[in-house]
Order: sequence, then C-alpha cells, then structure tokens
Amino acid sequence: MASKQKHQAVHKLLQKNKGDFVQSETWENIAKVNFLVGITGICSSKLLTQMSQIYVTLKDNTIQIVEPGMKKVALTIADRLITDDRCNNNKFVSADITHMNQILVLFDNCGQMYAMQVTNPMSDKNYKLNTLSLQTSLLEYCIITGVDASDVLMLNLNNLDLLIEKLTENFTKQSTITRHFYYSNFLCLKSNMCRIQSRQQDFDNLIILHTISITFKSLLRPADLSCQDKGPGDNLAMILADPSADIDKVLFSLDGKDFAVEPLTLQSLQQLIQWVSDLALNILKKLPNEVIKAKMSKKQGYDISRDSVAISSIRELLVMTRIWGLLNPQCLPTYTKSVENIDVLATLFRLLTRLGQNTAEPDDFLLDECSLLSTQVLIPQKQFSNPATLLNNHLSLYKSYPFIFLASMEPSWLKDINYEEVVFASDTKDGVSNLHLGAKASSLRRCIRCGLVNSLQNVTKTAAMKAWCQRWLYCHCGGFWIKV
Repeated sequence: MASKQKHQAVHKLLQKNKGDFVQSETWENIAKVNFLVGITGICSSKLLTQMSQIYVTLKDNTIQIVEPGMKKVALTIADRLITDDRCNNNKFVSADITHMNQILVLFDNCGQMYAMQVTNPMSDKNYKLNTLSLQTSLLEYCIITGVDASDVLMLNLNNLDLLIEKLTENFTKQSTITRHFYYSNFLCLKSNMCRIQSRQQDFDNLIILHTISITFKSLLRPADLSCQDKGPGDNLAMILADPSADIDKVLFSLDGKDFAVEPLTLQSLQQLIQWVSDLALNILKKLPNEVIKAKMSKKQGYDISRDSVAISSIRELLVMTRIWGLLNPQCLPTYTKSVENIDVLATLFRLLTRLGQNTAEPDDFLLDECSLLSTQVLIPQKQFSNPATLLNNHLSLYKSYPFIFLASMEPSWLKDINYEEVVFASDTKDGVSNLHLGAKASSLRRCIRCGLVNSLQNVTKTAAMKAWCQRWLYCHCGGFWIKV
C-alpha cells in the first residue's frame, strides 16, 4: 500500500474561483506478496533508513523479511524453540523489532521470549558501510537521540576496544558546546560498553562524579554580579590549572563569598561530599596496582585514575568542601584515622595534584605515598548488592548457542565470567544518596540494568537534595527502575 494524492472537485456553490479543488490522500495497492501459511505477526523497521524492512511471522514458525515493493529478501527458520512440558506445540504469536533494527524479539503461545539477530538492512550501494563504521554510526545516533543502545551492544562486537576508541575520537572532534550537551549520554553509553567487559565501575563513578560536580556548582552564586564575567566554578577551574599542591593556598586565591551556601543545605549534602572523598581515597589506594596492571597488559579498560578531567573535577570538589567546612563543619567527610595529626582532605588534594600532572606515568614517590595512605586512613570499599554484566555474543566463548534464561534463576555457566573486584555486602546501600539502609530495608527501587538501589521513603529534603533526586528519573546507566 502507498499513499497517493487525489484531487477532488468542489461544488459550484462552494467555489471561490472556477476550477477549485480539494486535495486529499488515499491508499493505493501497488504491490502484494503471498505466503503459503497464515500470518501471526507483522512489524516494520523503527530506525528509518533508505532500506526499511518488514518482518512477517508465520504460523509454521518462520520469519519472512520483506523489503518495500514486497520483495522477499530473507527467510529464517526457528528450529531452536524452548521445549516446555506445559506446552508441547510452541508457535510464534507476536514479534517486534528493537529501535536500532538489530534484534527481533518474538513471543510464543507459552509466553516464552526469543531474540534473534536480523540482517543488516543498510545494503544500498550508496549507503553501504563497513562493520565498524556502521556500529559507530548507530551508537552515535543513540547518543544524540537518547535511544537505548542495548540491542547494538548485544551483537558480536569483536573489535570492542577499537569501537570505543573510534567513538571517543569522533566525540572529541565536536565543538565544546556539543560535547557538553551530550556528555552525560556519552558517558552512559561508554559505561554500558565497559559492562560487556565486566569492568564498568570506573565509568559509573565518572558519571556520578560528573553529576555531583554539576549539582554542587549550580549552588554557587557570584557575590558581585556587576564585575563577574565568569562564574565561581569557572574561576575555580582557572586557579586550579596552576598545579598548586597546597589546598589552603588555593583558598587564599578565591573569594569566599562566591561559595557561600546555607548551612542547612551544606549539611544535607554531606553524604555526597563523603562519596567524593571516598572515591578519591579508592583511586589513590588502587593506583599502585593499576600501574602494575598497565605495565603487564597492553589492553586495559577505562581507568579513572588516568582521566585527567576526572582528577581535576575531584580537586575542584575537594576545594569546595574545604570552604564549605569553614561555614558548616557538619558537612565535612568523616574518616577513621590511625594517625591523628593527618589532614586527610589536604593530603588527598596534594596527592591528586601530583597525579594530575602525569596520569600516564605516576612517579615512584607518589606510588609510595599512596601505598602508605591505607595504613593511615581506613579506606571504605565500594559495595555492590547486585552486580550485573551486559550479556552479548562474547559469551559464545563459554556457551554454545542458543542462550536460554529462566526468570529468577542464574545460569550455571555464568560462573565462567570474570567480574572486576567487588564486595558483596549483606546490608543495602542507597546508591543515589550514599546512605546505608540496613539489612532489612523497605520501599526500594532497583535498576533493572546495573542493580543500583535507591530508597523511595519520603525524607525531608532541602531544595538542593530535591534537585539531586530529580536527576534520577532514570538510573545513571540509562536503565529503568523497578520497585523491590
């Protein structure tokens, strides 16, 4: 069927000029296709390209792929249906294609779900791309539109490291305004790509760090609007461009009035300030081991300790914490120290400043101080109540096709997947507010993708904390929330 414009005459009494007509659209049958068996479901491509396709599910459990003009281009025979004692005659009853046209999702009459990789519809000679360019273009489309890229990431991405490098290279070529606007989407996508490698925690930390930095800087107001061409956050970044390792000397270069915030608001931000401080401690604690790993292995995933932008952001937040601690000491992070006379905040700033000067090859003296830090301060470890890894075709190394999953039951072959270092805790921690909720917490929601937990209990919040919570309509990884 195709839409066709049609001219319809107007009655003489309604004509303003002779020959007036009304233009309307009608459907016209331009092509047809016959199938030998009945149809149970039809869906079409959601990503509009020059070569859209129609997917037809038939009663004999075959899937026909049809192009415009009713040309049959592919036939798929589903010979690996899940056998179930309750349902002897499995038949497909419904199908739908993912938003990026990569995976066809089907349901049978027993309520079981199937996922199949579909052929590439971009076969036009004028639009033909190699595999890497096509995958990069699809992921860039997801960054711009906000569409979930899971169906692309579930494919067999043999050149994952090269794909991440190409995606990052293209993103850095964009203008500063464009990069700033899409930065959160870009980080979210790269975090999910690292989840394939079971090494996504550093990227998750980077996303939360970026969000906290935006939230804290939004609280700053210049004391004198008439003589301020830049905001307090911009001035702080300019001052910290000079690698001064003494945090108190940095304070003398700043106007304290620009960082004035209500004490009650500062106290409500204490848990977020604690999160930044704990992140800095963990980065410095793991730095010696990360340097050794980098020397032993050429292929490494994302490491936040080698990200100079992230290190600079932490330094800025530590300076803001130092200033706010003078206004309200209750907002300062708490530490368990074995050496009473150590100034942890100043030490963190000093070590991170030295790390920021050369993130690629930290000097030996810095590594020695980082190793000594864990003997002076108790460094809290990150806890994960439900770690999750994005599953894709890389699992074919451990398990032959097809992959079969049952609800609430973990497959035994998942034990072959190596996770990054995590700590499994019996208590529950709110990943949004950085609060320990205890072993028997209630009224929770959990991200269906990464397992992050957030409390739904109504607690009196300041305007700053309300704004923080409103940023979490979705999880930082882009996943949806479900009530637990």
